[in-house]
Amino acid sequence: SSGINAEYGGSFIIVTYYMVVLSYAAMFFVASFMSPLPYGITGENITFTDVSSGSFFFNEVLDIGDYMNPTFQMNGAMVLALAIIWILVYCSIFNGVPSFVHC
Repeated sequence: SSGINAEYGGSFIIVTYYMVVLSYAAMFFVASFMSPLPYGITGENITFTDVSSGSFFFNEVLDIGDYMNPTFQMNGAMVLALAIIWILVYCSIFNGVPSFVHC
């Protein structure tokens, strides 16, 4: 029986990791509807380090602007995106994918 528990524990860790990855994608998806794009490069003589998807990811999504001294504070948008992803996955697993729209 301990083998079954270990399998569930390992699965939960993997699922949790992918929930975070999906919430990153959800935040980029929502940001893609903003004008101008927060991760887009505009203007003349712009270098890659000025404004890019990488700086948007670290500064806005992860909210760690200073790489050398991160603050480790909760990011409300990230928590909301993660909660929405967990709810969507819960509804699709426990109600079945065809009944997902009724959740």
